[in-house]
Amino acid sequence: MLNVFDFGERKSRLNHDKHGIDFFEAQALWLDERCLEVRARSEGEPRYLIIGLISVRRSRDEEVDLYEGE
Repeated sequence: MLNVFDFGERKSRLNHDKHGIDFFEAQALWLDERCLEVRARSEGEPRYLIIGLISVRRSRDEEVDLYEGE
C-alpha cells in the first residue's frame, strides 16, 4: 500500500474544486483494509486507483468482483 503522500497545497485545492476532495482527505482512502489499490496507467509520476466502498453510484460488476476478491 502507498503510504507516502507528496503533493502541493495549490494542487490539492484545485483537486477539491474539480472533484470535491482534497489530497488531505483523499489519504483516508488508504485506511480501508479492504480497499484495492491498482496502479493507474500514467506517464511520468506514479498514480493509483483505489477501489473501496462505493456509495455515489451503482458499482460495475468488475469493480464488485475486484473488491470482493473474486
